Amino acid sequence: MAKERESGIELLRIVSMLFVLILHFIGSIGLPTRLETERLPIDSLKVILECAALIGVNCFVLISGYFGIRPRIHSFVSLFLQCVFYSLGIYIILGWLGYLPFNSQETTSALLVFSQDRWWFVSVYVVLYMISPMLNKFAEHASRKEFVNALFLLAVVDIFWGFFLQSPYNPEGYTLYHFIFIYMAGRYLKFWYQPGKNKNRYLAVFIFCILLNAGIYFGKLSFIPYSVGKYFGTLHYHNPLTIIAAIAFFMYFRNLHIKSKVINWISTSAFAIYLIHLHPQVYWPHLRPFIQKIACNADNYFTGILLLTLLLITIFIGCILIDKIRMAITEPVARVISKTGEKLITRYRDKKGI
Repeated sequence: MAKERESGIELLRIVSMLFVLILHFIGSIGLPTRLETERLPIDSLKVILECAALIGVNCFVLISGYFGIRPRIHSFVSLFLQCVFYSLGIYIILGWLGYLPFNSQETTSALLVFSQDRWWFVSVYVVLYMISPMLNKFAEHASRKEFVNALFLLAVVDIFWGFFLQSPYNPEGYTLYHFIFIYMAGRYLKFWYQPGKNKNRYLAVFIFCILLNAGIYFGKLSFIPYSVGKYFGTLHYHNPLTIIAAIAFFMYFRNLHIKSKVINWISTSAFAIYLIHLHPQVYWPHLRPFIQKIACNADNYFTGILLLTLLLITIFIGCILIDKIRMAITEPVARVISKTGEKLITRYRDKKGI
């Protein structure tokens, strides 16, 4: 009988994807100005929620780093087919509904699923996937001192050069370099960090970092001069407070020893939520304006929150259910392609005597 895997990290995948959704909802509405927070103090909660939701992307990369990416034909083909299914499928549906033209340019764009124009996270993650054997080899053979020195150098470039000095080559952490740093941080946690028994302290660190980050944001609105505040782009992935919060949040769930078939079932489709709602032909022309319309036309603040929450839940559940259909279609194809590829590689190696 197969051993049921623990669900703590799977729950983290789900929560992280909810954070990504929340981040894009808030991004659609916009953060409050100083006057808006003074007129409606509860609006300040959007800033706190934004600071918390920012950790979602970092958590996904931390999970990959902690468990290690192991490039396999099946995993790569499965990812590619999942992206093609949603990229091409959404294009066909929108074209059939009259929102997009059917032409060679749009078709080519729909098939280039690993391009930066389609999904930025996928394009960066695929490169990380490709270079992961090299990163894993260093992580598995380096001494603790060598690992710490490497992390320090990565942190200097990512945080000091990228975040504080605001390098144009590492804008807001949307880069391979930031992913490498977070991935290697996850590898370090796996090989060298001994977690404490009190998981609640990680939750306390997470809350502290989020509130401090939000406090700095409010300070920039109120009393921190621009000459100082310009070095603190608080709402960035490579913000040190965001990184520490993500690590603390990850360690909390790593120490959360639970088992749930439902959580595991949902988590296998969590990535589809990102691919569907942030498809460039879904989010920008349709979902983002719809979110703004709800926020602007609601009778009052709390009605708006309720309606947006219902929309978020609907998107979450709908995407999970759609992905279960997708898995039934593309996973058998992925298995056939991967088995064929493995056989061809084996024949080639036998022929060359490798």
